[in-house]
Amino acid sequence: MLLPEIGIFNEILKNTIGTQLSFLGSKSTAMPTLIILNTWKWLPFGTLLILAALQTIPREVYEAARVDGANFWKQFIYITFPLLGKVIWFMGYLILV
Repeated sequence: MLLPEIGIFNEILKNTIGTQLSFLGSKSTAMPTLIILNTWKWLPFGTLLILAALQTIPREVYEAARVDGANFWKQFIYITFPLLGKVIWFMGYLILV
């Protein structure tokens, strides 16, 4: 996909702007390319994990916080984010390993 001679991205670049680019062979494009590819790889799985974890948080916790006067950001900081902490650490571990 990223090969300068036969990669699909370079074919698209050659047909649209008339030039080719060495995505992994240049210091200026290697790191952004790897970041984009890694994000593309892990974003769907991470989204599913976080969605599943969000659905396990009881609504009563949010209702109690709302009764106590917590706004959206307070609920996120003190309820949602701490309860998603294990999932976030797990995703970080999977990405690094």
